[in-house]
Amino acid sequence: MNSRDASIPVIADAPDGSTGVGEVLVRAAISAADTA
Repeated sequence: MNSRDASIPVIADAPDGSTGVGEVLVRAAISAADTA
């Protein structure tokens, strides 16, 4: 899905300090897009 592909770069662009929470939120969004 396009929305899923667009969400992946967010993890790479996020600062190292933010990947802890940011990555979890992004992965949750990706998982929601997958099941939707």
